[in-house]
Amino acid sequence: MAYRNKRNIGELPPALIEVRSVTRSISEAEIDTEGTDPAWETGSAWNQSQFGEPEFIAEPDGQLTIATTDDEKEPPDPDDFPNREDFETAWSQWETQNPPAQYPELRGLNLGEITRDLSCQPRVKMDVAHIKRLAEAIEEGIELEPLVVFGEENFLADGFHRSFAYDRAGVEDVMVRWYPGTLRDAQLYSLGANAEHQILLPRSNADKRNAVVRMLQDSEWAGWSDGAIAKQCRVSQPFVSKLRKEAEPTQNVMSSGERKYSRNGKTQVMQIRQRKVFAPDVSQENKPEDSPPWNPDDWETPDNVAEAMSRLILPSDRRILEPSAGTGQIAKFLPCDRDLVCVEQNTSRFSQGKDRSPGRWVNSRFPHGAGFSKEIKSGFDLVIGNPPFSEIIDFLVGSLQFLNLENPDARILFLLPLDWNCSIARGTTWQTIDARIHNVYPWRGRIAYLKNGEPEFGRQVCDAVFDIRPGKDGGCFNFLNS
Repeated sequence: MAYRNKRNIGELPPALIEVRSVTRSISEAEIDTEGTDPAWETGSAWNQSQFGEPEFIAEPDGQLTIATTDDEKEPPDPDDFPNREDFETAWSQWETQNPPAQYPELRGLNLGEITRDLSCQPRVKMDVAHIKRLAEAIEEGIELEPLVVFGEENFLADGFHRSFAYDRAGVEDVMVRWYPGTLRDAQLYSLGANAEHQILLPRSNADKRNAVVRMLQDSEWAGWSDGAIAKQCRVSQPFVSKLRKEAEPTQNVMSSGERKYSRNGKTQVMQIRQRKVFAPDVSQENKPEDSPPWNPDDWETPDNVAEAMSRLILPSDRRILEPSAGTGQIAKFLPCDRDLVCVEQNTSRFSQGKDRSPGRWVNSRFPHGAGFSKEIKSGFDLVIGNPPFSEIIDFLVGSLQFLNLENPDARILFLLPLDWNCSIARGTTWQTIDARIHNVYPWRGRIAYLKNGEPEFGRQVCDAVFDIRPGKDGGCFNFLNS
C-alpha cells in the first residue's frame, strides 16, 4: 500500500515468534453458518461469466495482472520497488504528475452560462455610472479582474457590475475564478467579496450593514458568533454586535441550543441560552403552492387599469419584462409583436397566466429566484407591472439591473400607492437607489383591485403609475424635508 508519512524504521529485529502452520480437514459440522445471508447460496454468488473475461497484462516475470484504465493515476506501491530510494523517487514523480486540485480554478465562460442570482448581490444598489465606466474600459481593451462563480450552475458571487459592463460592451466570453459549491456557498462568499474593491467602488456603510443583516436574518448563519460574522462580512465585531442589538422587539425571536465556532482550526460547540437574533426571512419558494392562502400582496390589476398602462408603451420598447405577472392581468394587454417575458413565482397563478397571455413565462421568484438571471438576460427596454407592496424596493432594485442602458428611454412602469416611498424607512432607502421618478400618472378615484378574480371596493389609498429611470439627474420627485 502506498504511504505518504514515511519514517526510518531501521533494521527489523529477528522474529520473536515461530509461526507453524497445521493442516487438517474440517468437518461440515464445524462450519458456523449462523447469521449468513440465506440468499448467498451456491449458484447465486458472483459469476465471472456475467461480466466477461477480464483483460490481463503480462509482467516481465510472467505474472498476469488485471489491466486497469487509470494506472497513471494510481500511486506507486512500495512492493513494486527493490529499495526505499527507488520508491521515493517514483512517489515524487507521481506527485508532480498528479497535483491535488487547486481552487479557485481559472476558466473561460460565456456570460450566458453564468447565473446572476441577485441573492448573491449584497450591495444596497447598483451604480449605473460605474457600469458605464467599466464598459468604456473594456472597450478600450483594459482587462478586468475575473468574475467569481460557484458550482456547476456558475452562480455569480463577485462581479455583478463587471458582468453588466460586459453586457453593455457586447462581450460574451469572460474569465472567471471557479469554485465548487452551491448557491448558498456563493451567497456566503458574496457577503465579504466587495471589501476588496476599495479603489474602484468601495462599499458604503449601507452595503456593509446589508451584508451583516443578511446573515443575522438567516436561520443558520444567525447562530454564528459576532466575531465569525464580522470575519465573513469583512467588518468589525462591534459593528455586528450593534446590529444584533438593534433588532426590534417585534422582530426578535428567542434562540437557544448550540453555537459552532472555530478555534485553532477545529470546530467547537458552545451551549447558549436565549439570544436575540433577527427573525429569519422565510422564502415563499419553499411553501406548497397548490392552494396558497391569499395575502395582501396578491391584489391583481383590474382590466381598465391594465389597459390604460398598456397605452404608455412606446414603439422603442422592443423587449418588455413583467416581473410580477400573476395571472396575466397586465400581460394580456401588452403588444404581441414584442419580446415579452413574464415572471411569476406562484405555480397556480403561473399556469393561469401562461394560458391567457402572450410571451415567454418563467416560474420563478423575482429577483431572487435560483437560476432566474441565467434564464433571463438583461437588456429590457421596459419593465412593467404591479409589484407586491411588501417587496417594492426589491423589485425596483432588481428591475433597474435588467434595463437596457443603451436605450435612453429605458424605464420602469410600476403601479404603486401614491405615498409608497413616503414612510421614513422607504424614503430613506429610496434616496440610496440610483434612480429617479421621471413622471407620475395618477389614477382618478380609487382602484378596485381584484381578489381571487373579483373586484374589492372601499380602498382608502389612491394609486398611480410611476415612471422610474436610472440615475438621479432630472427627477420630478424631491422630499420637502430631508
